[in-house]
Amino acid sequence: MNHINTFGIESQLEEEMLPLIKEELNPLLEEDEELLGFLPMARREDTFLIFTEFRIIYLMIPDLLERGRFYSYPYETIKSLMIKERTSGFSNSEGDLWYLIDYTSGEIIFAEVFPPDSIDFIKKQMNAIPAFNEIPTATKTYGRRKFGRVVHDPELALDNRSRRNMAFVLIAILLVIALVARSL
Repeated sequence: MNHINTFGIESQLEEEMLPLIKEELNPLLEEDEELLGFLPMARREDTFLIFTEFRIIYLMIPDLLERGRFYSYPYETIKSLMIKERTSGFSNSEGDLWYLIDYTSGEIIFAEVFPPDSIDFIKKQMNAIPAFNEIPTATKTYGRRKFGRVVHDPELALDNRSRRNMAFVLIAILLVIALVARSL
């Protein structure tokens, strides 16, 4: 199975996580389904994307081990996929480069941030898996509602300017509360 190591500890990843995931996940797969690609999520500990020839599997190790639960996104249910390059702040340096992947599968909207090496791995999986490669790419996000994005991933929902404005509003509210409390 192909994998990418975003944690920087190759031997631990190969020796502990891959066999554990394979052992727990294999009995839950379709009859002819194989695990083809394994991507640790850099922003979330113990969370992985796994690519098979039929679907993308999103799993969290504790959910898999305790409940046998994972999330499945069959390729045929994904209407389109958006991969958008972004930079943090005003810098264009490599360290500030990140990618947003956004797609919908059935009623579920998936939006996640990935570093450049993870995007390269995802693109290789797209090229290697025919059903994944057939998904058209889009230029707009499906998760357009700000409220939903704030609830699911506040870091993605708000750009730097919005965060700064919210901080000023919060400070103003706290100052008003402090002045009212002081006058009582």
